[in-house]
This record gives sequence, structure tokens and C-alpha cells, in this order.
Amino acid sequence: MSDIKRMADFFFEVGQLSATPRRGFSLLGTGPQNVAEHSYRTAMIGFVLARCQPEVNPFRVAWLCLIHDLPETRITDLDYLAKHYLKVDAKRALADQVADLPGGRDIAQAWAEYDQADSVEAVIAHDADLLELLVTLREQESRGQIRASDWLERTVERMQTPTAKSIAEAIIGGDPCHWWESVRPGDPTPSPEGNEAW
Repeated sequence: MSDIKRMADFFFEVGQLSATPRRGFSLLGTGPQNVAEHSYRTAMIGFVLARCQPEVNPFRVAWLCLIHDLPETRITDLDYLAKHYLKVDAKRALADQVADLPGGRDIAQAWAEYDQADSVEAVIAHDADLLELLVTLREQESRGQIRASDWLERTVERMQTPTAKSIAEAIIGGDPCHWWESVRPGDPTPSPEGNEAW
């Protein structure tokens, strides 16, 4: 197979992440989120989180976040309950995904770095993954999903960096709508009320 065809096939496969649901939310009985949505916001969170740490490469963190769930095109996203019963070989799935792909070795090395959490960047990427989960849970909680509240503290407990834990507190105490309620088109100064109708 030519490199060009191989790359095209890989790009189609990456697109499968947008059709792969995040399974944990089915346990809550709420809102769909796919793996591509999760990975994108995780990468943005990872970049910003890394900028809070001197001498950490934020682009590396964002890259680790983008590829951290790549094997899920082949193994799906398994919730913690399914993982109690099933054993999957994500490392093998990733190796097969990137075999003979230009840049495949770089992807495999980055995924292994994330999986083993053996760098500061990988630790921050893991915290970004948890922060993205926390943001999604808080969004669902604000829409009336009371069970989401049960998961908030457990998610924070798994975070490793002080910055992530501080951001987590702001997320838990925050209003998912505040970002747009405090901004008015053409008015660079947020309204003191923050929630007036436009």
C-alpha cells in the first residue's frame, strides 16, 4: 500500500472517534459525548494547563491529549464497569493503527509516554483528561443530572497537580453559562450583573 493511501486510510480511521461514544455517560443515563469531542477539549485544557507550569512544553501536552484515546477507534471507549470484566490490548491496537504510517513511530512513542505517565507533560495531560471529564460532568449537573454530582469529587481526587486541583474547584463552583452571560457584543466590559438578557 502506498504511503498516500495509508495516510488517507488513517485519516478516515481517526474520523471514527467522532462516532465512538464516551461510554461512562451511559451509566449516568445522560448526554452523548463522543471521543473526538472529548479529545479536542482535553487538548485545549492541556495546553492552557501546561502554560501554568514553567519549563513544560504546552504543545507536547496538547499533542499527548489529542492522541491519548486514539486506540478507541478499534477497542471503543470502555467505562470503568466494563473494564472490570474486559481486558483489551490498547497498546497492540495503537501499534496496528500506526504501523507503516509516516510519523507512526512518533505517534506510538507519544501514546506510550501518555500511557505510562513517565514525563511531566504526560502527568499534565492526564490531569487535562480529568479536567475535561469534570467540565462535562458540571455541565450535565447544571442541566439537572443529579448523579453527575456523585462523580465530581472522585474525579478531583485522581488529579495530581496543584494547578489542576485549583481549576477543578473553580469548575465545580462555576456556572457553565457564565462565560457567555458576562460578555456583550461590542462591550469590552462585562456587565456587573453578569446575567441580564441580551
